[in-house]
Amino acid sequence: MKSFFLIDYDHNKDSIYQDRMYMTAARLALKYGKFGRGFLNCREERIREFWDGEDDCPSFKYFQGNTKVSVVKWYIHERINITDPIWNGSFIHGLISGANVKWNECTFPSLFWKFNDDLLKLLKSCPFGGDLKVNNKNNRRYRWLHVPALYLKFNEDSASFIAGVLASGTLYEKDKMVYAKYNLNQERHLRQWHIPIEDNLDSKYVLISPIWPALFTRRMPEESKETWLDIYHPFGAKIYPPILWKTYANTEFPRNGIPYLRSRRWIFNNYKSEKGTMKTLERLRVEKNLTELDHNVRQMVHEWRDNIRKVSDGEN
Repeated sequence: MKSFFLIDYDHNKDSIYQDRMYMTAARLALKYGKFGRGFLNCREERIREFWDGEDDCPSFKYFQGNTKVSVVKWYIHERINITDPIWNGSFIHGLISGANVKWNECTFPSLFWKFNDDLLKLLKSCPFGGDLKVNNKNNRRYRWLHVPALYLKFNEDSASFIAGVLASGTLYEKDKMVYAKYNLNQERHLRQWHIPIEDNLDSKYVLISPIWPALFTRRMPEESKETWLDIYHPFGAKIYPPILWKTYANTEFPRNGIPYLRSRRWIFNNYKSEKGTMKTLERLRVEKNLTELDHNVRQMVHEWRDNIRKVSDGEN
């Protein structure tokens, strides 16, 4: 964690009052962003918003003189647990995996990227604080400045982290088909999860089927769902969904059981063979190198399947 400028801090040595102050500062920083030189976001009404109890709330002057940014970072990393199923530390870190993060000892880290307008739209809906800036509209350069949420713990093995990486992609059309495009520095994650790479663009970007981000939209905000669930001619839509459903769910193939899944009749008509449709799909699963997909893919298929059951049972 040296690159995060985290200190080796023992909160047990602090008084109970100071502990309450730092928990307040950590929550305040996560919501409102910049908390550094000048303590610009530490107005007394915001301190009271997060203070544990109605009495003995510190004044702005006392708060300013008795809290250090380095310790606030420690509290965010070690003491704050975000339970939101979408906007959490893992999703945030996946989402920024294709951007450039600059760390700063005196304040919180900042994020820099270009060309990805969808990332700007997503971050505008983010509940965590930070200043969104457009450097140059024509060159499409963006900044997210002083972001305490980047100190939240994250888990690269979680569905939320995968969803964050996949949500950060952009749509790309080639040969009348639509793909999902990612930076080369995100390729390692895609290969780690055994998501098929369909093409490489000028050694700068990689393309995958948009089926994969669509599958993980259950871990994404509404803005992402609008992007990934209504694509005309998505590459891989005819082959990947039936393979995934057959592998992880059943052979009933309910239309749109997972994104872009065709009807059972369509699947049996298009994948019929002498050995049978199921044998054909199993063979294609091997040919498409889908036998080692990350375990979170199974989890997502199960969540889509279970949601269908809830709807049919009248729970939703």
